Amino acid sequence: MGTWTMWTRGVRNIDLPARTARYSGRMAGDHLHFDRVAALYHAARPAYPAALYDQLEAWGALRPGMTVLELGPGTGQATRDLLARGVASIDAVELGDTMAAYLRRTLPDPRLTVIVGNAHDVRLPDHRYDLAVAATSFHWLDPAVMVPKLARATRAGAALAVWWTLFGDPAHSTPFRTGLRRIEEAHGLVSDRGVAPLQLHDRTADLQIGGFFGDVQHALFRWSVELDAAQATALFGTFPTWAAAGTAVREVGELVQHLGGSVTDHFMTALYGAWRGGRAQ
Repeated sequence: MGTWTMWTRGVRNIDLPARTARYSGRMAGDHLHFDRVAALYHAARPAYPAALYDQLEAWGALRPGMTVLELGPGTGQATRDLLARGVASIDAVELGDTMAAYLRRTLPDPRLTVIVGNAHDVRLPDHRYDLAVAATSFHWLDPAVMVPKLARATRAGAALAVWWTLFGDPAHSTPFRTGLRRIEEAHGLVSDRGVAPLQLHDRTADLQIGGFFGDVQHALFRWSVELDAAQATALFGTFPTWAAAGTAVREVGELVQHLGGSVTDHFMTALYGAWRGGRAQ
């Protein structure tokens, strides 16, 4: 697997209107698919842009010495960067046994505790955490259950930060994305997440359930990666619906080869932050 090349293409407030129904609490596809492809997921999924963590710091949501709760860490795409920002500890709740074992093995940091279980059911300590995060995982959770639970687990002034990466940016029409649409149509595929992370009203409502968290902030990061055929094949192999769609993943690699062996793909990461009882001063 080659080296990811990425850069941040600016940050702005999200201003897209709500266009579809709220999350059902389940993304299309098999959520334990990720556990079965843990090593591939680790190799293929890019880290989040550094500007996202800069924004959390600018909001006061992320500071050195914090105690952090992470929901759905996967193989540590966000975990590593949170530790690098100097947090004191991370309790990471991961549903998949294989994902959890992979994270423990590849990130043996004494500040990290990996807890295997369903976040809805795992018992959390009261008022322990300064920050709770969910990186491309909150759509698997029921906000009506998790937001009150996180309110009990966090301290006054703590932040709840959730974000998602959307693979593809409608502001950039490229031959690669045109080719991907043809593959999608041929296999009857739909996007795993659609535009839901960009729906400001609905995502804000999720975080404000029960009135525990408020002062919701939001930002959108546009960034790009260079993909060769092997990287593109690996990345799309981590998407449940694509992996289940016959030859679709192989066709992605063939498309990149047809386009010269390397493509630039454009992503977006939508970030939301809310505060428990108001922002800490």
